[in-house]
Amino acid sequence: MSSEPILEPTSFFLSSSEGYGLQTPRACSVVRELRAEAPRSGTCLLVRVRPPIIGQRWSLPEDLEFVVLTARFQGDGVVPSSNRPVSVHVWRPLVPVENLTTLRRGEVEEIGWAETYETMAEAVETAQRASA
Repeated sequence: MSSEPILEPTSFFLSSSEGYGLQTPRACSVVRELRAEAPRSGTCLLVRVRPPIIGQRWSLPEDLEFVVLTARFQGDGVVPSSNRPVSVHVWRPLVPVENLTTLRRGEVEEIGWAETYETMAEAVETAQRASA
């Protein structure tokens, strides 16, 4: 058996022009789509982010490797398309991600707003503008 890590494919990139400690561009790999009950309806994706989001901002002992993304605006999806970023809510799971199949109130906490991008270059450009 190989000791090399299994690399997940990158689905899109995440960065925030709004701040929230989410300006650092991150590669996102979709783990699974979630059903939504509350606090949001519409498409919800559980994603693995690389590099992880620093958990210290929320007094967490560990960094956030998994987050849930939902569209900020009704009618939008989460995945970017046609060279247009998509505004998203970023939620941290409050339950083990292996148990997370439905987005329910009390099982996630919103940590900020961000945008998803098709390319790392677009995410980096946003991060540079946000820090200027």
